[in-house]
Amino acid sequence: MIAFTIDRSHPTAAGSWGSSADYLFRTINGLRSHGIHDADMERLGGLIAAIPFEYLDEAA
Repeated sequence: MIAFTIDRSHPTAAGSWGSSADYLFRTINGLRSHGIHDADMERLGGLIAAIPFEYLDEAA
């Protein structure tokens, strides 16, 4: 099981591995490359991908 935690006061936080969204998408792609399909991660990735970039910039 993998668990992610976030600080809701910084929804677009970024660290040394990029933004939270970058990390999520890299994780999904890494799982796919090993033939692993995680429906919950895929759903979350779809939800994040649907957020307009303008909204993410305003939230930062």
